[in-house]
Amino acid sequence: MGRETAAQKRNRISMLLADYQNRAQELRKLQKIVDGLKEQVREIEPGSYGDWSLAHGTPREILDQPAARKALQDAGIEIPTKLTDPPVVVSAKVA
Repeated sequence: MGRETAAQKRNRISMLLADYQNRAQELRKLQKIVDGLKEQVREIEPGSYGDWSLAHGTPREILDQPAARKALQDAGIEIPTKLTDPPVVVSAKVA
C-alpha cells in the first residue's frame, strides 16, 4: 500500500469526524431514552416478569463533592483541583 496523499488524509479525517458526530448524537438520544426508561423501571418491585427478572443491586457510597468542598473551605484548606482533558467539539461547516 502506498503513502496516503494529503487529499486522502483530509478525506479520511473528514469521514472519521462525521462518523464520530453522528454516533455521539445517536448516543445522546439513546441515553435520554434509557434514562427515561430507568426512571420507570425503578418504580417496579423486584421479581419475575415473563421472560425477565428485575433485581436491585447494592447501593454504593460515593464522595459528596459539594459537601466535601464546603468542609474544606470551612476548615480553610485549599481545594485540590485538576484540569480535565478538553472536550471534543465536532461540528459541520456551514456552506
